[in-house]
Amino acid sequence: MAIRWKLLILLLLVALVPVVLLGIRATRGTYELGRRIGQDTRAALIDRAEERLGLYIEDKAELMRRATDFVMMALRWQADRVERALASEPQEGRKVYVSQDFQDPATAPPDLEVSDRFVRVTEDGGTVGMQISRGHQVFVFAPGADAEECEPDVQRLAGMSAVYRQIAELDTGSGLIFWQYTGLENGLYSSYPGYGPFPEGYDHRRRAWYRRAKSRDGLSWMPPYLDATSRRTVLSAMMPVRRPDGSFAGVTAIDVTRADLMQDVTPAGYKSAVARLVIMMPHAEFDRLDPPVVDPRTIDPSRAGLYIVAVSEPAEARGLEARPFEAMWLESADEVEFLAMMEDMKEGRSAVRAMEYEGRHCLWAYGRVDKPYLVAIVPQEDVVAEADAAQAAAMELTWSQLAVTGVICGVVVLIVLLIAFFSSRAVTTPLQTLAEGAERIAGGDFDTRVAVRSADEIGQLAHTFNDMVPKLRDQVRMRSSLAVAMEVQQSLLPDKPPKVEGFDIAGRSIYCDETGGDYYDFIDLSQISPHKLGVALGDVTGHGIAAALLMATARGLLRIRTDQPGSLGDLLSDVNAHLTAAVPAGRFMTLSYMLLDSQERVVRWASAGHDPAIVYTPSRDSFDDLGGGGLPLGIDGGWEYEEYGPRALEPGQVVVVGTDGIWEARDDADQMFGMDRLRQVIRDHHAKPAAKISEAITSAVTFFRGDRDQDDDITLVVVKVLQ
Repeated sequence: MAIRWKLLILLLLVALVPVVLLGIRATRGTYELGRRIGQDTRAALIDRAEERLGLYIEDKAELMRRATDFVMMALRWQADRVERALASEPQEGRKVYVSQDFQDPATAPPDLEVSDRFVRVTEDGGTVGMQISRGHQVFVFAPGADAEECEPDVQRLAGMSAVYRQIAELDTGSGLIFWQYTGLENGLYSSYPGYGPFPEGYDHRRRAWYRRAKSRDGLSWMPPYLDATSRRTVLSAMMPVRRPDGSFAGVTAIDVTRADLMQDVTPAGYKSAVARLVIMMPHAEFDRLDPPVVDPRTIDPSRAGLYIVAVSEPAEARGLEARPFEAMWLESADEVEFLAMMEDMKEGRSAVRAMEYEGRHCLWAYGRVDKPYLVAIVPQEDVVAEADAAQAAAMELTWSQLAVTGVICGVVVLIVLLIAFFSSRAVTTPLQTLAEGAERIAGGDFDTRVAVRSADEIGQLAHTFNDMVPKLRDQVRMRSSLAVAMEVQQSLLPDKPPKVEGFDIAGRSIYCDETGGDYYDFIDLSQISPHKLGVALGDVTGHGIAAALLMATARGLLRIRTDQPGSLGDLLSDVNAHLTAAVPAGRFMTLSYMLLDSQERVVRWASAGHDPAIVYTPSRDSFDDLGGGGLPLGIDGGWEYEEYGPRALEPGQVVVVGTDGIWEARDDADQMFGMDRLRQVIRDHHAKPAAKISEAITSAVTFFRGDRDQDDDITLVVVKVLQ
């Protein structure tokens, strides 16, 4: 009977059957416990997320309410100062600027500057900074306006520049105020900060914000529209202003951009969240040009909708700000929950509800600003991500408990095996013989053979064991040969960097196998010129002995050829011709060769299919490379290579040339290290010596790779130009 049957029968009779039955029962109980813990944790985290989302939207609504209250307070102050100015006597002699003055540097205000806040949206959706004056306003005359008739009002309003600026400087907390301006019925228009030019034929009296404010008493808001000059979507707070006799004089207003109003209102941590500022109003009363802002307490929610006043910044970034504003309504397919939400808004309540949005299950959190409501919509998959992670953690703990159960079962099995060993010595004695033979082989005795006279599997194992020993001896010999080859190849690399006046040079090579195909060398050219040094770096296809031999061959050819006359292109052409004839087809290597001249502070170079050397210039914080090159060596023996340069080198510059084992290194997620990370490491460590820069690069690659094995050789040379 075979030994496997002898041991199997004994294990089944003594322990395996009861252990398996107990293990199944324990597994089912532990799994059910873990599943329940995970579900309870998930539900608790979802409840916490809903509570946190509700508090967040109430806080944001309160902040927005305070910000809009400030804008309205500022507007009332601005309107009061405009009416006082219109009631005062004209003060001649004040310097004022009209729109045309801003187009000529000779006539523009002296403090004209390009602003990063006041930007104009271009036709392609980009932005360009506007030239503005924070010390002066700009005056514009509408078509048909009499400039002489308007001149007294110009002098009266000239002093408003200081008022506008004072209001703008008070807005550091909310950062909402964009434009401040006043338009009069006689055609005079002033805006702060001063800028130009204005659109041709601009007439503020025909704009919707002016007509709306003219028809109303007191402060009112203009729904979103496209600003004529900046092409940004803005909301306007407006008030009519009057002359001393009570007659209508014009309108003063403050613009708020939709982007600033909705800045940072989308809940952080939810990648798909959106935010909307909405007003509840009946569909039947909606007028596209001038929607009425009605009190939600007077509206029947069943006949109303949520009109979108502003959207969050992610939507702005998709280009909505550069388009004419179009009427939008916030909707959901869950009619019952949606109607309940509008009932809450009618009563002034805030809450969090689960509703569908654009085909996805979402949480809707809403809080009252004033008449508008701020609504944040978060997909449920974003909310439950943390909950799902907690459930997964609970299940992981469950599986660890199951592993403990498995270990216990293993211990029981081990005990059974020990009993089987002592009670069945006739079975285990051959195994002991094999173990002793293995120990002798581990000690280096490769003449060991075992004699087991058995017809079962142990006898087959002994026969295989005896066949394995000679093969193992050959493997050890091969391993020893590889160690010698590695020592030889390492001896071909420079043992220390050269000392060249004006340059700090370092190089290093890290092989992924015992031998590799990467190569770098510093070639002493003092016999030709005491100021020159050759720097070579190459990469042979593949790894192992064949790549190492090709690398050694190329090194020898290169060192022999450097003493001969000719350009760097001639040098590579000669090396390529000899290497192509010496190596079999399909074997080739890339090579970069640089010639450094410490006297002239220049570099010349030639390349055989190698990646260009990277040059970092700290004074400009810029990267470029030593481009150009030809085919790798060993492909076409007749290829003619070119010399590039000379290129002047600046003090502080760092030149890095390396092999693709650096930027093609991959982490556990199969992401490449990449050239951008390499450039960042160079930028971060450029002030250090060359040896420290090379060490920083290899350390960054090793850290990025993590637990993943190195699958390609890494070689680099760093040249730093000294002061």
